[in-house]
Formats: sequence, structure tokens, C-alpha cells
Amino acid sequence: MAIRWEDPAAEEDITDALLLCGAYRKRLDADERLLIDMTRRRGISWAEIALRLGLRDGRAAEERHHQLIAERVGEFRMRLLDPERTESAP
Repeated sequence: MAIRWEDPAAEEDITDALLLCGAYRKRLDADERLLIDMTRRRGISWAEIALRLGLRDGRAAEERHHQLIAERVGEFRMRLLDPERTESAP
């Protein structure tokens, strides 16, 4: 059963909140990437990292790490191609 909810928030407030979600997601991804790097440098296994991240196994944790790196590299490439692009630009 779906709950019907009347939202008194203005459309601009809602879209601004979406921008914040994107910014928070980028920050969390950056923190996650850094923490994974730190744990790996300390010799913690992919399996242990997976457990802490709620992933199925060590391979999934390693794949997640590669995904985070690839996303960051993509952001750098986009900035090189378009130097006027800002962090908050879609």
C-alpha cells in the first residue's frame, strides 16, 4: 500500500535537496575510497573490508574500490576536457 503524502515544500527546495544528495554521495564515495586505501595499506583483507561495507565477499569489495577509482578518474578527465566545469555542475 502506497502512502500518499502532501508535500508543502517548494519545487526549488526539493531540487536543491537533490543537489545536496549528490554532493553528499560524492563526499561519501571519496571517504570510502580513502578508507579502503588505508585499510589495504595496513594489510586488512578484502574479505574483512567486504564484511564492514556489507558486501557479499572480498571480490565485491575489490570491485567496489575499482569502481570508486574509475569514477574519480572520470571526474578528472571531464575537468581536463572542460576546465570551467565545477563540482556542483551536473
